[in-house]
Amino acid sequence: MSVQSQDEYPAFVAWERAMKKTNNLKDMNKLFPQYIREGETITSLQWMSQGMHYWYSAMMCQLGEMAGFANDKEMGAKLESLKMQMSNGSISRSTFDTKRYELTGCPPSQGDEFQGLLEGLIHLGGDTIPLEMGSGKFIPSPEWLKDYRPQQYVAVLMCILYEIVGCRSALNVGNIYKPAAGEDLVFSQSLCGSAWSFLENAGQTNGGIFEFPKKGVTPEEAITFIKKKLDEGKTWEDGIRKYVSCLYRGTILSAWLTRLVAGLAVALPEMKWARTFIELADQEWKVSENESYEMHGSCFRPSFQVNIMCMELQTAETLRNDDEPNLDEIVYEFKLAQQIINYAKTVQPPKTNDFKKHMFYVTFGRKPLAFACGRLGNNMNMLNYNQELLEKAIEAAGLMDSERDDNLLSFLVERSGGVGFRSSLAETYHEAAKAQLQDDKEAAILWWCYAAHLVDCGGYTMGHLRAGINNAVVASQRLDPLFVLPGPWKGSVYQKEALLVARYYQDETDDFVLPQLQRSRRPDGKLSVFIDGNMLCYDLNQGYRISNKREKEQNKKKDDYLDVSAVKEEIDQEMKSSND
Repeated sequence: MSVQSQDEYPAFVAWERAMKKTNNLKDMNKLFPQYIREGETITSLQWMSQGMHYWYSAMMCQLGEMAGFANDKEMGAKLESLKMQMSNGSISRSTFDTKRYELTGCPPSQGDEFQGLLEGLIHLGGDTIPLEMGSGKFIPSPEWLKDYRPQQYVAVLMCILYEIVGCRSALNVGNIYKPAAGEDLVFSQSLCGSAWSFLENAGQTNGGIFEFPKKGVTPEEAITFIKKKLDEGKTWEDGIRKYVSCLYRGTILSAWLTRLVAGLAVALPEMKWARTFIELADQEWKVSENESYEMHGSCFRPSFQVNIMCMELQTAETLRNDDEPNLDEIVYEFKLAQQIINYAKTVQPPKTNDFKKHMFYVTFGRKPLAFACGRLGNNMNMLNYNQELLEKAIEAAGLMDSERDDNLLSFLVERSGGVGFRSSLAETYHEAAKAQLQDDKEAAILWWCYAAHLVDCGGYTMGHLRAGINNAVVASQRLDPLFVLPGPWKGSVYQKEALLVARYYQDETDDFVLPQLQRSRRPDGKLSVFIDGNMLCYDLNQGYRISNKREKEQNKKKDDYLDVSAVKEEIDQEMKSSND
């Protein structure tokens, strides 16, 4: 996402706006109203604020848990005493929340902190939740933690560690902090690293009460271990479901932290580990096939995984830094984008006016669909100059395999009169543009991409072109200030091509079928474009001349009327005769 200034990210802007609109979160109905007006959609502010509210609530609660690890043993002891009182029924939940707030300064959250952090993460795909860093604060910390940095980073690590201990409690016998040799559970390398990072931050590595393995296992080894536990009599209800959730969700949360702190190159293998693990588990126990999510856990649901895969795809592309990929890299990205599209397409639009249902559809359907189609279109367009690599990648990923019903081609509406790469590329951008929120900065760009690529392949009608241009203009007018661009987005090659063709055929009806736009690179390096045998622009990169069919015909008549070639020829003949 673009930033408005060096220190002002869209997440900060959204949070400040949400706090002001709801009177410091006291009236959330003002932020998330009942969805009642037909034809409207969720705004970017609503979408971002929903995910950030999940994160805020869980983070504030988890910061309170750090009392015992922030050089304040007395506060930690008091907090543990409160927990014991609530667990044995001495005080109610509301009394516990009140006393806890008085003690720690952290308001309570609804539900489990580990789940709350994951809810915020999967809602936004990990792109718009910043950690507290530098002088700017996104999540305010209680006064007693003001000099304990980085509070939020350590709080997330602590949350992961507690989840690991919870799994030990459910599946191990004996000391859950220091299990006997051979009795411990297995974890991913990411989880092991997070546990030890917390202990190091909390000064618990030497003689502390916790002990964890320092080396993780492969996804295949984790599946084998889970099968062993099931054979020993453990059940999904009595700990296996929680353990599988910890392996997948905990690794994803750790990978997100790694991406921020250690870099993309370290985070990407962790994301791949989590996805490989959950896919192997799904195949082993046939969860998706039997839709046994209640028994095996919600982390198997496509809606839970789809934004996490978006985060993985973005990480892979950013790590590549727009360099030309090799075949393995682009096939991996193509397959991942196609998988996201498949998942996002399963989320059906709600038939009621309930806001939560519409938010669910936007978060797990529209947004990931727009993201994946947009990235897929950009990658295919980027490789257009290397047709050999592109064709190999498309074939290896099965993007255009007509025999399959789960690939990109099966989801695109072919309207250009033939199935081919160019028309599929245009429709990929079309799907992305339709799915994107209208006030997002990508919306106008995607509509211009669609308009340009439909004239590039030909076979579409003027009605399709006009609709694409109109939608691009409307989207640019609805751009939310959250997504302010460096300047007015205009003058791109896509916009020029679409407008050139639209102006040239402006007198044609909507059912007029467009010929294919042609390009020619001149010896001087300038790129010219032609359509129907006529030049539309001599140099597309530097500037463009808009003309239309009618003007060309009028100019031709004008030239015929002013044609003096016959007179010149007659004068030349007379001059020649006189010289002779």
